[in-house]
Amino acid sequence: MPDLPRPSWCDLWARECDRVRKTHHWLDPNPITRPPVWYRTLIDGRWELYDERSACGPVVYAWRGRVRPFASDLSEDDLWKLIDDLDSTRRPPIGIREDGSLAHLEDCQADHAVRGELRDALTPLPALDAEYLVEIAYQASPAHPVPRSLEPRITRAEYPDMPHPLRDRCGLCVSYPPETRWTFERDGAALFADHTILYLARHTLWCQLRGKVKDPWLGVWASHAPREMLKALPTDPCQCSTGIQFGLCCRPRIAAQVEAEQAVLAHAIATTELAWIDAQLLALGAPPSALLFALEDDLLERGKLVLKAMTTTRSPW
Repeated sequence: MPDLPRPSWCDLWARECDRVRKTHHWLDPNPITRPPVWYRTLIDGRWELYDERSACGPVVYAWRGRVRPFASDLSEDDLWKLIDDLDSTRRPPIGIREDGSLAHLEDCQADHAVRGELRDALTPLPALDAEYLVEIAYQASPAHPVPRSLEPRITRAEYPDMPHPLRDRCGLCVSYPPETRWTFERDGAALFADHTILYLARHTLWCQLRGKVKDPWLGVWASHAPREMLKALPTDPCQCSTGIQFGLCCRPRIAAQVEAEQAVLAHAIATTELAWIDAQLLALGAPPSALLFALEDDLLERGKLVLKAMTTTRSPW
């Protein structure tokens, strides 16, 4: 059977627009085009720049729309059930209406039991009527779209402790690329629109819960800790949403960061535990650490030797 011709970009874009218009009525029916801009974000004490021109091209295509994750006509019982679903480790399906608001599925068979600390912190139920102006901007394929909240702005500048930002892009980290395996042809912006609504629902609750409970961000989300991020396979899509394999994108940087953290730990051990080690060496009748480590000027190497001495079950001398 001969290979079928690949659809042109115009055909793919026409399908994408039809898909979004049919499934997400809360988005404006016509995508916008705008010039690219620079985003500057303070990350770990240094400024990082994100240039939309290099990521999106000379023109940025995006969808915009206003959404209210929790509708005003939700009953209190359904609202508590939605809160439990958002917090559940089972990740149960959650209904999304045409206007973008969440709905508890009628055929849900789960036994809903909201965590005690959540119920205490949210009783009486606050007004969860926050409305957001959302933008979902396309990046050049295979990079994922970038969801943003334009009104109110949700970035590290407004919320320094926000748990899931999209690093330097002033966006929202609404999905985990190794799990979603997103493609433009199959998923388009529709998948990100759904994930953005769920993210904004959790953000609305997070604003009410932070400072009141131990873990105010509901549900199970991938950790941004470097050691946890390294658990992804090198062939997985990178977690920064570029669509490139992890091993060819951010993995070298994250691995270097983890190695630097280990060096700092070894340095701390080498400088703070030497007195304790000297006491142990004296009890063993071994020479003091200053003599043992005379040939090891590098504190990192000293730290490794100290770790070896601390973890050995018998005297190495």
